[in-house]
Amino acid sequence: MVAQPTTNTVQGTYEAIVASVEAEDCDTFATYFTDRLDIGEEECLEAIDIYTNYDPPPIDWETTNANVGEDEAKVYMEGTRTLTTFVKEDGMWKADTIYWR
Repeated sequence: MVAQPTTNTVQGTYEAIVASVEAEDCDTFATYFTDRLDIGEEECLEAIDIYTNYDPPPIDWETTNANVGEDEAKVYMEGTRTLTTFVKEDGMWKADTIYWR
């Protein structure tokens, strides 16, 4: 099992998502997404396939970190396009979209 992120930041959670995909740890992977998405094995296997066959998009952490709100944050790719939205749920930043589709 992949360790939970040690920081409660958008970047820490995003990096933990990538690490859980690389470790093919679907149980941990699902914990980084909001409950409303109901992430299961199918979504995890899709993400593993995408991250195995394609490079993940480069994230613009400077823009992302400058736009983090109290309970919502946009994750920006380089070029300022939005990749996904994170929201705080149960005190932890979680992805609120299935952004690899």
